[in-house]
Amino acid sequence: LAYQQQEEGKGEDGAEAIATPVLAKAQDIYLIDNSFFGRMFPVLNAPHETDLEALYYRFGSRYISESVNKSYRIIGQQHKSTTLTREFARRLKERKSLLISPKNTSRPLVDNAARLLDERTLEIVQCDAVQAIYSLGVHDKVQNVTCCSNKRGRWAVTLCVTEDLDFFDVGSAIGDLILQRCEL
Repeated sequence: LAYQQQEEGKGEDGAEAIATPVLAKAQDIYLIDNSFFGRMFPVLNAPHETDLEALYYRFGSRYISESVNKSYRIIGQQHKSTTLTREFARRLKERKSLLISPKNTSRPLVDNAARLLDERTLEIVQCDAVQAIYSLGVHDKVQNVTCCSNKRGRWAVTLCVTEDLDFFDVGSAIGDLILQRCEL
């Protein structure tokens, strides 16, 4: 049993999602661990019940966050030492111990998460714009974001930031780096 989300008009306030039950194979059903992706793509959703999640996974359903391919397109100039990058590096260094503390999240950290945020291996670059490209099957969605991360090697990481920084984007980029499965 799955649910297909369909938007139904709701006057001037916009659309309201209606969940329609559908019978489907477990392999065609997604576990929605990222609500952003769940709204972005037309997929069949497993019931949002924690107790059923393991059962659906065992039967062959996949987490949507593991199924969506993400890539980034950096647009325009890239600058390494700007006021924004220095201030961002200072804040990140100041908050690093909070970010990598296993007591601050219910999600497990990747091995050596601290090393990924080490100022010796982390490069922060300011760029004009960043586009996130999300792909699931035949569907591609492009969205402007203000921060992304790119691993350049085993430990070397580049964080690209834009002038109009959104801390939700920052959290997503850092969460993708240091958490085994970043849920939004």
